[in-house]
Amino acid sequence: MPKLSPRGVKGGQGSSQREKAGDPRSAHHSLRRDVRAKRNYSPTAPAEGGFSLLSGAGQVAAPTAVRTAAGSSQQEMQHFSCTIARAAYYATRRLHMNEDSIERQIEIQAPVAQVWKALTDSKIFGQWFNAEFASAFIAGQTAKAKNTSKGFEMDMVFHVKSITPQSYFSYAWPPFPMDRTFDYSNEDPTLVEFWLEPTSRGTLLKVKESGFTKITASRRAEAFKMHSGGWEAQLKNIEKFLVENK
Repeated sequence: MPKLSPRGVKGGQGSSQREKAGDPRSAHHSLRRDVRAKRNYSPTAPAEGGFSLLSGAGQVAAPTAVRTAAGSSQQEMQHFSCTIARAAYYATRRLHMNEDSIERQIEIQAPVAQVWKALTDSKIFGQWFNAEFASAFIAGQTAKAKNTSKGFEMDMVFHVKSITPQSYFSYAWPPFPMDRTFDYSNEDPTLVEFWLEPTSRGTLLKVKESGFTKITASRRAEAFKMHSGGWEAQLKNIEKFLVENK
């Protein structure tokens, strides 16, 4: 039998024998094949038209097709990133818009006239609001008071804006004026509005405080947070007061 030339051995039976024997040269050639294959590999989903990374009997698809799939994937990722960015922008925008005002409401089992008196008579207002007033609520005038809630003692001013009997009452004030060293007269106050509507069970009382985005930035978040919870508590206070004092 004629002997195979060295060239024949390289690609023939000798190559298989070297692989079985763990010949370093065989490992070297296998590594080179893996590197070449990875250069043409792209971990993307099939492109339009049913393209697959493998075509035929396990052969790597053409590099051009792979680049097309990769480009398609990059466009999809860019579109996805833009969608996420837009969603985050509008979510943040909605958050900032909502932080300008607080709205709460409660239905109280008491007639409108009784609820109205508890709101607009400063002496009665102070009983459920935990405040001591030195003057009455008069449209166009300012009523001063001291908050008597334990831990929240502070001076308060109520700039009365409008009083529409039995239906609407509003005033402006500096929200959460806890810092005695701060000059609240230099910032825009928030506006507090009350609406009363008769219901079959009694009275629907609505309150809205707006204008938080206009107050000093360094104290805005704290004021908004304290008043968000504060109005929930105060509406329960007025309801309890009116139920117990029928």
